[in-house]
Amino acid sequence: MRCFLKRWIKLKGHKHYMSRQVKPSEKSLKHKIEFRITHYAGDVAYSIIGFLDKNKDTLFQDFKRLLYNSRDPNLKLMWPEGAQHITEITKKTSNGWFIV
Repeated sequence: MRCFLKRWIKLKGHKHYMSRQVKPSEKSLKHKIEFRITHYAGDVAYSIIGFLDKNKDTLFQDFKRLLYNSRDPNLKLMWPEGAQHITEITKKTSNGWFIV
């Protein structure tokens, strides 16, 4: 939640961002739960509930599993975290390193 609030502070002045905190009279959005972004195709409302979970990029995890399961033993050695079960994920930290 704290990470989301840090990002919100950066977004609240952006012309394409709208929330009840920015404009209290905007009754179509739930206070402190929903926000709206104006995209090229129009306005899209988002909820902060589950937002980060829904937007996780699993491509990198899939890529690691693919390389780990390679027939090439050198590739397999380079990607040991590909051995993790599909339900386990690694997370990228702010400094760019991945942790389990």
